[in-house]
Amino acid sequence: MQFNPLLAILFHAIGALGAASFYIFFLRVRNWAWESYWLVGGAMLWVVWPWLVAAIAVPDLVEILQQIVRQRAFWAAGAMGIGWGIGNLAFGLSIRYLGFAGGYSVSLGLIIALSGLAPAMVKSLWPDLLPSLAGQETLMQTIATTAGKVSLSALPVMLLGVVLCGLAGWQKNRELPNAAKHEAVRDFNFYKGISASLISGIGSVGIGLAMTSTDPIEALALEHNASKEWANSLTMAIVLTSGGLTNIAWCVGLNFRNGTGRDYFNTRCISLPRNYLFCLLAGTVAYSEFFFYGLATPQMGMLSFTNLPVHVALCVALGSMWGILLGEWKGTGRLARCLLVAGIATLLLGSGIMAWGCWLTSATSKSPAAAIQAEVVQYSNTVATDSPRTSIHL
Repeated sequence: MQFNPLLAILFHAIGALGAASFYIFFLRVRNWAWESYWLVGGAMLWVVWPWLVAAIAVPDLVEILQQIVRQRAFWAAGAMGIGWGIGNLAFGLSIRYLGFAGGYSVSLGLIIALSGLAPAMVKSLWPDLLPSLAGQETLMQTIATTAGKVSLSALPVMLLGVVLCGLAGWQKNRELPNAAKHEAVRDFNFYKGISASLISGIGSVGIGLAMTSTDPIEALALEHNASKEWANSLTMAIVLTSGGLTNIAWCVGLNFRNGTGRDYFNTRCISLPRNYLFCLLAGTVAYSEFFFYGLATPQMGMLSFTNLPVHVALCVALGSMWGILLGEWKGTGRLARCLLVAGIATLLLGSGIMAWGCWLTSATSKSPAAAIQAEVVQYSNTVATDSPRTSIHL
């Protein structure tokens, strides 16, 4: 297939809009605890939509699952998914306690910093650790190319944008009285929000590691006549469901501890059908982020590690815009607003630079599609002949 970084940016922008918008529907839920609506909405994101799309996009899905369930790639994707799940749970808490602007800027800033370097670093230090890094270059190989230099140079630009957004949030925190903070963000708690953001930023890198380049799962899907654009939908389903297990366990535990399990069945609550509707909408919109992320990933070509930083930068920009529309910046001074606008503009600039680097790769490579197809063939053989030493048996 031909790579198209501009098309990837478009897909990432649509997905980022979903990521920036899903929590809007949760704000319409009434008389439910946070853990209740997070669980109901999350079920659509973690289980329903990923496997529905995988069943449609990947022929012979059950047969493929039977073949890969004991392969190292399957459990590696699951482990990365658990890391993402912890980060996703913490991300929801960061928005709950800091609001859109604060939660997005701190959490996703860390993801940009880590995800841009993590695949190449892991490939350099532990070449055979993750099957999903089949086509990933080492850090030194990436730096040696013009395209790699350009793409990596976008990381500090993106981080500057995140810092500017974070400074804007900090300035807003200084300017607004406590009453105004809680009016915009009902459960505002700066220290809880920062802690959740740090955990989210570290854990969420897992999905980038799991989805970078080709892997044995995608290779097997291609063997069963899945298209290149949709072959990674099975990996995405494994990652999301693995991460969802972490969220489900946490939410159910909170239901028992707080006595909020009755939220799901309380027929005396006049908003019960409404709550389910908005939760299902929130989960569906949240899944759209990963749906379009999966479509964008193969379009970035050989520098597929750039997908998560670009995606996250757009999420920060759009999340900050939602914060403005929701009135989180009402009553703030000129300095806070100028910092926010400068941060959003810088994030968009960094995304453009990284897309340019990917375009340079596709323009200078003799046959990037053939290179990736060679990786797929190699790992197709690995799937068929994987030895017990590289399999995990439970």
